[in-house]
Amino acid sequence: MKNILGFIIENILKKNIFLLILLILSMLIEAALAVSSVITIVPFVEIVLNPELQNLNKITAFILKIFDKLNISGNYFSFGILFFLTNLIKALVSLKVLQIILKIKFRIIKSFRMSLLNSSLSSKWKFFSGIGRGKLMNSLNEELNKISDFFSEIATAISYIIQICAYLILPFILNYKITLTVIIFTFVLLIPFVFLNKILLKLGKENIAAGNSVIGLINESLQAAKVIISYGNKNKSLNKIGKQTENYNKTAIRQRLLQSLSSNAFKPIAILILIITFGYVGNIKANLSYLAAIFWSLYSSLPLLAIVLRSNLRLATYFPSLQQYSELKNRSILFKESYGKEKVSKIINSIKIKNIYFNYEKKENIIENLSLEINANKITSIVGKSGSGKSTISDILIGLQDIKKGEIFFDDKKLDDLDLNFLREKISLVPQEPILFYDTIKNNLTWSKTDASENDIIDSLKLANAYDFVMKLPKKLETVVGERGTELSGGERQRIVLARAFLRNPTLLILDEATSGLDKISENKIKESILSISKNTTILIIAHKSPLIEASNYIYVLRDKKIAEEGTYNKLKENPNSAFNLINY
Repeated sequence: MKNILGFIIENILKKNIFLLILLILSMLIEAALAVSSVITIVPFVEIVLNPELQNLNKITAFILKIFDKLNISGNYFSFGILFFLTNLIKALVSLKVLQIILKIKFRIIKSFRMSLLNSSLSSKWKFFSGIGRGKLMNSLNEELNKISDFFSEIATAISYIIQICAYLILPFILNYKITLTVIIFTFVLLIPFVFLNKILLKLGKENIAAGNSVIGLINESLQAAKVIISYGNKNKSLNKIGKQTENYNKTAIRQRLLQSLSSNAFKPIAILILIITFGYVGNIKANLSYLAAIFWSLYSSLPLLAIVLRSNLRLATYFPSLQQYSELKNRSILFKESYGKEKVSKIINSIKIKNIYFNYEKKENIIENLSLEINANKITSIVGKSGSGKSTISDILIGLQDIKKGEIFFDDKKLDDLDLNFLREKISLVPQEPILFYDTIKNNLTWSKTDASENDIIDSLKLANAYDFVMKLPKKLETVVGERGTELSGGERQRIVLARAFLRNPTLLILDEATSGLDKISENKIKESILSISKNTTILIIAHKSPLIEASNYIYVLRDKKIAEEGTYNKLKENPNSAFNLINY
């Protein structure tokens, strides 16, 4: 609880201090107008009951004096218009209060979303691998809306509490017995609703867990749409999502019903309380204009009290959303990457990996005592079977994964001492699965280098053997590639991703099974391209079988968690029983 309160103070109160001050001032004005609306009903009722305005009460007499100074006649219409205007102005101020609340609410959504995204993308890869399915996506969408509603409920409740206090001031002055009786009855009525908080808190946690699962399943199904359709397993996936959605719906319905119970049940009971109170405690023969003011004031405040009670119950359901967000934020801080101060803009001699050990959490080592050297402006290949740890080495090189033991040097500088973000700006990584953004081909390319010229873009497309097919598209470079590039074929996506990597003109180019979806002709053209750029670029190829390996200056064969063989392509090819030949059959 202490951490959550600190989180609220730091992320809501401090960042919105000006708007919060304006909100408080508007709430106070709203409360003053609420008192005015009660006061102005007195002369209005008075003139209805006493048209001759004889033996006036103090409130009516005071307002008449003000009317006289303003040369306004004290009659039915002037008192009626005064009552109308005070309520109208109060309604307008209430709208202003709502506007400020909504403005803060949507600022919170933006601020929280950007903060969590920023801290997530500043974390080590381990942060993402340890999150439950759909948890991050759900927090950034549905649960984030609940967090902003959490603030709205608090702000609205405070506004109504201030108004309730304002509404009760005059009734206490006019007849404290009636007012006190109503308050006692009301608090007795509130007791059963207080116990709903625990139930709603439990339902809130169940609702979030179900929501995480639904979002995770939907995201997983959309990502694997091609596999689902090709296997004819559409119904299996839909049934799974439908079943989980049903669980989510059940908890959501129970949650909403309990939330609305207070406001729906409270209002008729509140009316009954007023009727009974006025019947037994009120003096009907007393000043009817005062009684009208008391009734109006109490009738206006009791529905507000019902809303405050409902807000209290709803806060219990929003609290788990805030807890989940806070947990994710704290996790991202826990796994935040630490950057050194050393900057590498060019590899002069080599990258050296010395005696490294690596394992994923709670698993045995997949790399043990591994050493190798990647020479500057040369092509180095790491060859091995699937699952041997080849891709893990590239992740380790760019700091996505932390080694258990050993050292890595970029020339004479340790990887731990390097500014990783600066280093990554000099690297191009082409993974086996080509990732494209829902944007044009041009914007996908310039994403890696925003200041690239038209000629730079064309040259990169030619290097990736992508120029011809791009120019044949109706919109050429302005063609939108679709979600994850689905408007292009697998080979076309792979070539666009290669072109993006070439466009950056990187210090280090890592090709991780980067041509697995290409035909032999395209692979051979890419081989020619990397040979030409290797004069000024250090290139690391990760593959188990590819024509690109033939272009390598040096090859390391990974087997049984370490380097089993190494040498040039021709040398490794000579021995028919070598591990290299067994992989590259």
